[in-house]
Amino acid sequence: MTTHSVRVLILEHTTPLADLAAEILQREPSLQIVGAFDSYAALTAQLPHTQSDVVILDLDTPDACGLNVIPFVLANLPDARIILLRDQEDSRYSKAALKLGAAVCVRKDLIATDLVPAVLHALSSRAPRV
Repeated sequence: MTTHSVRVLILEHTTPLADLAAEILQREPSLQIVGAFDSYAALTAQLPHTQSDVVILDLDTPDACGLNVIPFVLANLPDARIILLRDQEDSRYSKAALKLGAAVCVRKDLIATDLVPAVLHALSSRAPRV
């Protein structure tokens, strides 16, 4: 029986945090990182050529707000699940992200404990988009 790896893209502009996220995700055997980007510009250049099941987006990159990136990602990868990484405690960002199509929001200070469960939760809620 062949097991399908879940393909994950990461957009996080802070290198140590991007490295930590990648390290955490690689501990989960079913997850495969297929790309990591530090800017919206780099993501937009490669996204149309990349297959991904999950896209992890930084809320605040120097060249874009993650909330503005969500529609672009879904236009290119309509079946992908989006996880928004955020610094803010303000729940308005989470509500806005979910309204735009993100599956889950994770605070950056909690990725060590919450990122893999968030990815698995996002995948388990693969209801078709309307």
